[in-house]
Amino acid sequence: MAYRIRKQITISIIVILFLALVGVGVYYVFLKPGPTCFDGIKNQDEEEIDCGGSQCVSCEIKTLKEVEVVWTQVIPLVPGVYDLAAKIRNPNPNFGNPGVKYEFQLKDKSGQIVGKKSGMTFILPNSTKYIIENNFQGQGQIDSVQIKIDTGENLSWLKLKNYQTPDIYVKGKKFEIRNETNFFAEASGVVKNSTTFGFDKVDADIVLFDSNSKLIGAAKSEMRTLKAGEERYFSVRWFSPIAGEVKFFDMQAETNLFSDDNYMRVYGVPQEQ
Repeated sequence: MAYRIRKQITISIIVILFLALVGVGVYYVFLKPGPTCFDGIKNQDEEEIDCGGSQCVSCEIKTLKEVEVVWTQVIPLVPGVYDLAAKIRNPNPNFGNPGVKYEFQLKDKSGQIVGKKSGMTFILPNSTKYIIENNFQGQGQIDSVQIKIDTGENLSWLKLKNYQTPDIYVKGKKFEIRNETNFFAEASGVVKNSTTFGFDKVDADIVLFDSNSKLIGAAKSEMRTLKAGEERYFSVRWFSPIAGEVKFFDMQAETNLFSDDNYMRVYGVPQEQ
């Protein structure tokens, strides 16, 4: 009897082991998920765990730095009307963002938000830029302003292959107090497009500072259809006296390299027959 029991136990163990091996085989052959970019394992052709290679997102995009706010300032014009300006910086050398959302928040002396102005812009890799909103109508007495930046999820960032800073710049920069009959001051310059591309839209941003680096003037000028190698004169005018003496100023040209519609077509579109 004991022999029969031992034999049955042995056969049962063998059957169980056989079924276990079959189950393991079925799992590994048919049920085990393949390698992914979210399995916590360095597999496929990943450069690091779950990033890089031909299948996963770039490892660099997982360590991107946030856009920095260099400064934000408000310029009172007339009671209830203000110019708003900020300078932001993208410290990432290879990635830019085509959809940077921003919101100016205007506050009174108690720190309460009494006005907001939102918009969207872009920022190129390893660059600084100005954000300017003119003639904002606010309520109450504005004491300070700050800007909130939202660059979206990491996948909103785009890598520009073989990126180099676009050779678009302002030369012949001038600022003059004119005291003309119909305007007070004028800033002017020439935008030079030294790239090999023509652009549908190029902006020139102008900021004015006093001796304490306080912003006392901000404006922007828009140019359309700036061809490769072309130069374009621009000017902006202030029609009321500026509250302070301009000690230095800056002018910056920029264009959106992320927008396909911003690149001018050289040969046009054939007409339909």
